[in-house]
Amino acid sequence: MRKTLLVKDGSLFTLTVPFSGKPVPNVMWDKADVDLRVRASIHTTGTVTSITVEQATRDDSGKYTVTLQNVAGKVTCTLNVRVLDSPGPPCRVAIKDVTKSSATVAWDTPENEGGAAVTNYLVDIREVNNKGWTRVTDSCPRLTYRVSDLQEGGVYYFRVTGENQYGTGLPTETKYGAMITDKSDPKPLAKPVKDDTIEPIIDLMSTSYSVKAGDDLKIDVPFRGRPEPEVSWNKDGVELKETTRVSFLTSNNSSLITIRNTTREESGNYEITLSNTVGRKSAIIAVVILDKPGPPGAIKVDEVNADYISLSWDPPLYDGGCPISNYVVEKRDTTTTSWKTVSSTVARTSIKVPRLTQGTEYQFRIAAENRFGVSHAVESASVVAQYPFETPGPPTTLRVAQATKSFMLVTWNQPASDGGSPIMGYHLEMKDYSSIRWTKTNRGRLIAETEFKVNGVEESLQYEFRVAAENIAGVGPYSKATEPIAARDPCDPPANLTVTDITRSSISLTWSKPENDGGAKVTGYIVERRELPDGCWLKCNFTNLQETCYDIEGLTEDIQYDFRVIAKNSAGVLSEPSQCTGAVTVKDNVVLPRIVLDDKYKKLVVVKAGDVLRIDADISGHPRPVISWSKDGERIEIKARIEITSTHTTTTLLVRDTIRRDSGQYTVTVQNIAGTRSLSVNCKVLDRPGPSSGPLDVTGLTAEKCTLTWGPPQENGGAEILRYIVEKCETSRVTWTSVYEDTKATTCKVTSLRKGKEYIFRVKAVNEYGEGEALESEPTKATDPFTVPAAPTDVEVTSITSETMAICWRRPESDGGSSISGYVIEKREKSGMRWVQVNTKPVNDLRVKASNLCEGCEYEYRVYAENVAGSSPPSIPCKLTKAEDPQFLPSPPAKPKVIDSTKTSVTLSWNKPLFDGGAVVTGYCVEYKRTDEEDWCVSVSNTENTGFTVVGLTPGAEYIFVVKSINKIGVSEPSPPTDPQAAEDREEEPQFNISNEMRKTLLVKDGSLFTLTVPFSGKPVPNVMWDKADVDLRVRASIHTTGTVTSITVEQATRDDSGKYTVTLQNVAGKVTCTLNVRVLDSPGPPCRVAIKDVTKSSATVAWDTPENEGGAAVTNYLVDIREVNNKGWTRVTDSCPRLTYRVSDLQEGGVYYFRVTGENQYGTGLPAETKYGAMITEKPSPPQTIEVTEITKESVSLSWIKPENDGGSRITSYRVDALENGQDKWVKCGVTKTVHFVVYDLKEATQYFFRVRAENHAGFSDPTEMALPVLVKGQLEPPEMNMNKFPDNMVYVRAGSNLKCQIPLTGKPAPKISLSKDDVVLKSTMRFNSEVTPEYLIIILRESTATDSGRYDICASNTSGASRSFVTIVVLDRPSAPVGPIGMSEVTEDSVSLTWLPPRYDGGSPVTNYIITKRETTNADWTEVSSVVVKCTMKIMKLITGLEYQFRIRAENRYGISEYSDSATVRVDLNYTVPESPSPPIVTSVTRESVTVAWTEPNWNGGRPVVGYHLQMKDKNSILWQTVNKTVIRATHFKVTNVIVAGLVYEFKVAAENAAGCGPLSKISDAVLAIDACEPPTNVRITHIRKSSVRLEWLKPTYDGGSKVTGYLVEKKEGERDRWTKANLTNVSDTHYTVTELNECVVYEFRVVAKNAAGSVSNPSTTAGPVMCVDTDAYEGD
Repeated sequence: MRKTLLVKDGSLFTLTVPFSGKPVPNVMWDKADVDLRVRASIHTTGTVTSITVEQATRDDSGKYTVTLQNVAGKVTCTLNVRVLDSPGPPCRVAIKDVTKSSATVAWDTPENEGGAAVTNYLVDIREVNNKGWTRVTDSCPRLTYRVSDLQEGGVYYFRVTGENQYGTGLPTETKYGAMITDKSDPKPLAKPVKDDTIEPIIDLMSTSYSVKAGDDLKIDVPFRGRPEPEVSWNKDGVELKETTRVSFLTSNNSSLITIRNTTREESGNYEITLSNTVGRKSAIIAVVILDKPGPPGAIKVDEVNADYISLSWDPPLYDGGCPISNYVVEKRDTTTTSWKTVSSTVARTSIKVPRLTQGTEYQFRIAAENRFGVSHAVESASVVAQYPFETPGPPTTLRVAQATKSFMLVTWNQPASDGGSPIMGYHLEMKDYSSIRWTKTNRGRLIAETEFKVNGVEESLQYEFRVAAENIAGVGPYSKATEPIAARDPCDPPANLTVTDITRSSISLTWSKPENDGGAKVTGYIVERRELPDGCWLKCNFTNLQETCYDIEGLTEDIQYDFRVIAKNSAGVLSEPSQCTGAVTVKDNVVLPRIVLDDKYKKLVVVKAGDVLRIDADISGHPRPVISWSKDGERIEIKARIEITSTHTTTTLLVRDTIRRDSGQYTVTVQNIAGTRSLSVNCKVLDRPGPSSGPLDVTGLTAEKCTLTWGPPQENGGAEILRYIVEKCETSRVTWTSVYEDTKATTCKVTSLRKGKEYIFRVKAVNEYGEGEALESEPTKATDPFTVPAAPTDVEVTSITSETMAICWRRPESDGGSSISGYVIEKREKSGMRWVQVNTKPVNDLRVKASNLCEGCEYEYRVYAENVAGSSPPSIPCKLTKAEDPQFLPSPPAKPKVIDSTKTSVTLSWNKPLFDGGAVVTGYCVEYKRTDEEDWCVSVSNTENTGFTVVGLTPGAEYIFVVKSINKIGVSEPSPPTDPQAAEDREEEPQFNISNEMRKTLLVKDGSLFTLTVPFSGKPVPNVMWDKADVDLRVRASIHTTGTVTSITVEQATRDDSGKYTVTLQNVAGKVTCTLNVRVLDSPGPPCRVAIKDVTKSSATVAWDTPENEGGAAVTNYLVDIREVNNKGWTRVTDSCPRLTYRVSDLQEGGVYYFRVTGENQYGTGLPAETKYGAMITEKPSPPQTIEVTEITKESVSLSWIKPENDGGSRITSYRVDALENGQDKWVKCGVTKTVHFVVYDLKEATQYFFRVRAENHAGFSDPTEMALPVLVKGQLEPPEMNMNKFPDNMVYVRAGSNLKCQIPLTGKPAPKISLSKDDVVLKSTMRFNSEVTPEYLIIILRESTATDSGRYDICASNTSGASRSFVTIVVLDRPSAPVGPIGMSEVTEDSVSLTWLPPRYDGGSPVTNYIITKRETTNADWTEVSSVVVKCTMKIMKLITGLEYQFRIRAENRYGISEYSDSATVRVDLNYTVPESPSPPIVTSVTRESVTVAWTEPNWNGGRPVVGYHLQMKDKNSILWQTVNKTVIRATHFKVTNVIVAGLVYEFKVAAENAAGCGPLSKISDAVLAIDACEPPTNVRITHIRKSSVRLEWLKPTYDGGSKVTGYLVEKKEGERDRWTKANLTNVSDTHYTVTELNECVVYEFRVVAKNAAGSVSNPSTTAGPVMCVDTDAYEGD
């Protein structure tokens, strides 16, 4: 926008300038010597200003200045406009060098050249008496022209007109006629003139000139000389010649040089030289062009560090004609393109650039600045901010010197290179071997030494370590990581190494396991030996040894050996070697084997079933005998229950979980070369009996009883059957119920069955060793012979509200043979699948009310009938009915108020409508119109607020406004319109215009009328409000208000109308209040505060205050009346009482009396006032007893006392507590309480106080009871403590729906403050949940508990002594939540499906006992129970019907009920796979005259089974017969077709995929392909010429033409990235070049070329040329 705008003559141009600023700035356009408000059209908004000039002329060229100004500042921008027009008139046309027959016309270039240089001038001439002009020349490129052949003595006028490329401009003519005569002095010719010669003299006005770049330079040099000297100009020794920018105008006494649009190149020394016949003179004039300076010299980097770089540079060669004021230094990170200013006020030619980022590469640029601008910047080379030295190398020899389960000691050596700077410290990192994340161990502090103890390691984890050194340059590279080392204690060596056997070639060793295994299980041992005396240690075992014994063989007889053992644990840690055995000589020793058994094994060993049978035997013999065990003659094999353990001296047989079959004879045998020895042990196992003989028959079945029969068990467990246990279980449950615990017979009668329930029975035999296995019956249902009733009919819904509905129905047509006992009603939401029971108990009526409905939900209902046989089928559901209250349109709001206005907006407010139509008011619509118009305009269609500002109003216009309410039914009628409101600012503060006379009290007689009138002013007109305390003046009085006066009128004035009347004026400018006093002359009002005091057994004193309203005159007398509590009539006690008290005597003790007092003044008897409560005639109570201090804090004292012995004949109503500070004499009231304890707060710490208490009854206060000794106020601190001992595991239980009150013992002084939180959220007291702190307990109250209340509640008790934390877990006992889905379905076959689910998130405080699974076919709404005794979270559903779609429902059950259900997704029971989809259409990837290679992609879906292969078909395009190409299944997704291809024919292909289900559908047909050798694509495609609508392409012929001559080319183009390729040529292109035409200017294109040969083979496309944008490549004129 800052470039010069070129505008053609006569056209329109607009300058648009976006801007910003807050507040919105004022905009001013300016152009020198032009009033733009007249010449142009200016338009300004809040962000943009523009100026438009129509019919532009050359005078519109120039600089347009726009100025923005607001309170924050002022800024100016200049825009240049050049109108391309013919030139203006030439300047300073003058006549010089006049002779007898000629004259020279000279002029300057026009001030306005019309946007282009003047290339030619036209010169015209006319005589003084001739009005017509004669053309002298029409071709004059210079600024002078010599006109000859003039008549001597004639007077001539000359005219000059300029020409440029846009036409002929305006002419300029000489102002005065020029007389053609020879040069002479203007004196009369008769007087002779003396011709003196004068040497040239130069009168320089200045020896130096300065001009701003772009302005015109004019140097006028006066001179003298005769004859007239010749003038020449030089610059820096070079002669100046006249050009379009440089012109000379020389007269006989001066020479003017003009240089237009100066640049810095015009700076220098200009020399003017004058010469004539007398002499030669020269003068030098220095010219300075004031411009922004040239760029500084090259930037030198003097110093580089990690956080700063020092730069220096040379000053610019050209300073712009004035001193360099400063340099601007900028930097940029080489990874970005944005420059950031380092400093713009650098005065010297050097700078230190600080705050750099170490390791970052920077580039700097520097520009010089003077008062005329900033130069071009010079950029430095890239430089990296880094220290002059390097980081150190990696440390060496890193190792773990010591490892334990709690710490590791890591050591290392210093790096080989310190990088040129001393090592400051080290960084040690570690990581878990299985992790990829390294963590620092030194946590921000450097390690000064070359070792570090790493604490906090986790036992058994393997760790790696690495270390890096740091110097001032930074942290160097890390060393290689150590080998993984496990955090374990070292393993101890084996102990008690003993030689147990010696032969002539072997030795047997035993040892004990290490006492400490190092935190990992010992996995093996290494046995080593050495020959004595000086042999080396050799490994004996080459496989892992896990036992603590080992036989070493292959030893040399009679040689002495030493042995030791090393332990190895699972962490790979080796222990130190054990102690050596000492010298052992290898030689033979033969001893007969021997067995020793304990005496208890000589008798019959009896073992109970399930116990352990253990037989121990001591053995001996040499060499060590071989041990074997057998039972009843058969060798015992080691199994899961049987274990045989042998050492060198013992052998043990261990049989766990013994059963009856383990009875028998056990024999142990030992054998060596010396002989064999055996011993036997007899054993008997006592067990429970086996199952009873079946089947378990169920006979005599009714709905309530049946008979069971069974047989005795075949195995009695070795003992007599003592009894049988009979149990039953409903199939819908998992718990068994005992029927008989002690029946001797094998039959029994079962009663108390539940009708319609299915049962399983079982019987267990019992002997003295326990209960045997159970014998179960088949499931049996307890049913009666009669049936369930038919379904009810005609279900309908009436009386609908948002929460309730009434459901009605008709009786069923059949009761099933048994009378209907009741009805069960179920409901279901429209979006739900589950029916929910409405009534908890069956109803007998044919109508029921459903409540607790969700507003807006749609429900349907069905009804079941019940008789003795059970429930009927459900009725047909009624139609869906929505739960909602009847709804209407809302009423309109009240009349809206105008609370503010400006010149363009009005602010309204209104109240909500009185009636919302039964639906929530969701918003308001505000409409307005001008008072002089009819149409209403909508300002806002929906706003939630009760206020709105209407904007965009016409200043000064008057509007009225209405508001409409909106609910979901629609829009209400409009509200009453506002008063007309003008869109104008309100500025004047309201004020009252009343005199002092009006401020005096107004006296009004009772019953008369009075009016208060108050004039006022204010803009906008203020709101007027009248007010009087406790009186609604809108009801009591009549208020009338105009724009300047308000008045209030009260009729029938009474004493109540006396008082202060306040009138308030308020508008947006302010608020003011005025108070007027009125006194109505009337009888007095009722006396105030009538009370009874000084009550005795027979008298009482009545006291009162004067009436608040005395009726305008003082009360002079009072009348006192009395009545008993049971008497409604009053009795006058006195009619003359001038005081405010009166003592009434002769009253009955214990009686209750009411008193009434009436005042009198000069205007009459006033209104009475009576005591609010009856006064009991009684005495004061006796003082309280024994006042005590129960607690003292630093600011309070707790007191308690005992009730008075005598209450004075009436109950104690309260106690008053007073305090007296020690040293003071005035008692201070602390408070009143109805209890016998009180806490006095706000006491001074470390101060002593006395306290006293007085009791109060109807008669007054008793005498005080005072403390004998003062109490010192000081803090008694005791931290809070909660005792949770009576809450096992801190848990409390509550049934769902019940209330919980939990009392936790709590102590602490001062009384602790309690904070309760759950799930880290602080809980606030609500109606359902709150807490209370008493002196002894923290009480937590939870009402109507629900499952969501379960959880842990954290308790924080705190006071000034400390804080205590604990928690209580509330368990709400309820039915569980629904099982967690989604329900997984797997292993779907044609008749089964496996379900899996997750347990409920909430088990209801009791373990889930079972799950209930139901199913339904999706074509049926009825659910069928699959199983109700599922105890795991998985089940396989069998016996499903193939081809049907099922849905499953799962519910959890615990002891408190059955949960809501979780529904599965639908699943079709069918083969879970099908044939695959078709592959993609085949694509020909390669073609020759003998073969075609075809490829395709896999199907999008494989049908559920892997694709095993493909089948490919082909045909000649002209044939209709498809043939299969492959003989076997094609495993890959491509295939080369050979042997069946005929050269020159066109072929098509299609393919099908195959899986286990069969062959899928065939794909779409491929593109046709000609079986010939393919032609290769053109090469070297390039773009040679670009125009705005065409592009020329050239390419080379294909390297291979496919065996036939290339006959043409196809050129394709693509517009942009997303467009498709289209043909560019519609005719054949035979040449290797083509010009693509009809392209769009400034659009990006890509091109490619395809070759075609004589055989019809089309090559693949060539490589793409482009992208390229269509623009003219010719240069065009810029600024």
